[in-house]
Amino acid sequence: MPEFDVALFSQPQMFTEPFGGVLSSVRASVEGFRASFVQATTRAGTDWKGEAADAHREAAKKRADAMDRLQEALANAGRVVQSGGQEMAAMVNALRQFVNSMMSAGFVVMPGGVVLPGPPHYAEATAAGPAGPAVLAAYQAIAADLSVAIRTQVVALTALDSATASALQAVLAGLATVQNLSPGAPDAAAEGFDPNTALNQNRYGPLLEWTTPGQNPGDSPTVETRGTTMETYLDTTHLPETGTRGERRIPGGVNPAGYDPTVHARGHLRADTLGGSHSDPENFVTLFHRYDPGDPHINETPMREIEMRVRRVIEGRQAGVPAQNVRYRVEALGDERLPHSVRITALGDRGYRETAVIPNW
Repeated sequence: MPEFDVALFSQPQMFTEPFGGVLSSVRASVEGFRASFVQATTRAGTDWKGEAADAHREAAKKRADAMDRLQEALANAGRVVQSGGQEMAAMVNALRQFVNSMMSAGFVVMPGGVVLPGPPHYAEATAAGPAGPAVLAAYQAIAADLSVAIRTQVVALTALDSATASALQAVLAGLATVQNLSPGAPDAAAEGFDPNTALNQNRYGPLLEWTTPGQNPGDSPTVETRGTTMETYLDTTHLPETGTRGERRIPGGVNPAGYDPTVHARGHLRADTLGGSHSDPENFVTLFHRYDPGDPHINETPMREIEMRVRRVIEGRQAGVPAQNVRYRVEALGDERLPHSVRITALGDRGYRETAVIPNW
């Protein structure tokens, strides 16, 4: 994850604008070469007959098709670079404006993005006499909230940077395929996946279990469980229709270990949007849930963004990434009732890959 200072002084346009121009130039060259190639091969075939001529025309057609795919890949890469760069530049500018506004209000922004009350606030607290400690405490609380807001912006910028890099990686994988340089489908076993997992099959790890004796003699013990790992191989077949989430409810009896409905969510390992079960205890862990819009917890923004991106890749709706089936693994890390973090690994059949470890807070 980029540090606050790196994000604050970054200039995405210094990379995206020249790179985007190079991609456009190369695409134009390929387009011109294809036109000349088709014209030359067509002219050569006018008076040339026989099996050799037929083989030549078939090979020429395949090369022309390959150049079409190359142009498409270059165009996709250009779109990814342009859109990702523009969004990152806008977020960096917003972060700078936010920091400047805090400094104008007298706050001190330390390296790392920590906000502290500034000299004007201490002077005001001193002038407030007996009320000084309360005044200073109020400014310290505001500074803490501003620190959280900075952290949230840096996390969002990091997620966008990661998404742009993943999209470019997938485009380049497609480009290698066009040039016959691709090593083929990724080695699932080498990436830690079970190659025998069938499409849309769920492979769960063992449940973790805790037993608490009853409070009184004769009371039944309380048994709590939570999921540990889930691995599946996703295609479009079992993805639920968008807009139908309200039709699927988690049964009231499915409460993973440590679950407190006031602060937690019953988090799916295989997400609902990816066709995950709503009743299998092995598919659930307790995750913190966002209630403060300025403080995105694990189950609201970070995990959801990855889950939705995986779905878009499978459906062919992720900019610059070809549609593909995706091997998907989620691991709830730690041995406590609440996992300390969640690791997500996604591996597509056509170049897409993504890995993230998200703290559970």
